[in-house]
Amino acid sequence: MAQGAVEVEGLSVWAGATLLVRDVSWRQAAGERVALLGRSGSGKSTIARAVADVTSPTLRVQGRVSVGGSQPGRPRASLVAQDSQVALNPLTPVRRQLARPLRSAGLRGAALDARLTTLLADVGLDATAVLDRLPAELSGGQRQRVCIALAIAVDGPLLVADEPTSALDVVTRRQVVDALRATRSTLLLITHDLEVAQALCTRALLVDDGRLVADVDLTTLLDGPDRHLAHDLGLVA
Repeated sequence: MAQGAVEVEGLSVWAGATLLVRDVSWRQAAGERVALLGRSGSGKSTIARAVADVTSPTLRVQGRVSVGGSQPGRPRASLVAQDSQVALNPLTPVRRQLARPLRSAGLRGAALDARLTTLLADVGLDATAVLDRLPAELSGGQRQRVCIALAIAVDGPLLVADEPTSALDVVTRRQVVDALRATRSTLLLITHDLEVAQALCTRALLVDDGRLVADVDLTTLLDGPDRHLAHDLGLVA
């Protein structure tokens, strides 16, 4: 399987006796950008976390998830969480948080500093302005873009972005979308925002009540035969 290609077969997730996700399957080519779309509570984030292998230990996951290029001891996906304030350690400067996965990869000294600068530049940030600051000293958009840089630094073959623009203002949302667009990773985007999905992806998996109800072309979702699904799921008025 090509590096970054994704295969999900028969994915189901339980919380005790409650079935949260039901027999979800799809394939995603390396480098392809796919959106998981659905209303709040539809199961999008549960699916994404199961694919990224970061579900709560209280949940039971069944099925097969394969991400090409993943290696033993390395994450099969890098996760950009919705809440950057929770995702980042509030007591640790950005430099130290970004440096950890790079040091694990063997980078030191000038090579490490150069990679830190490049990572931040790739998400539209000036390294000198953010590296030595705590997360609380950054704006919401800066923190979210640091989270994207951190996900890239982890270097999983798949980037999973879970509602990365939720609760952001219009300008900040555009900055985060631009940062995600600049990455070259295979992307699984979880959102209920059709505009953000169309800005980043060409294909969408529509989710409702823990089930995959459609696999559609985003470019024709609003004016094609699947428009009624977008309406039913609350994606359009």
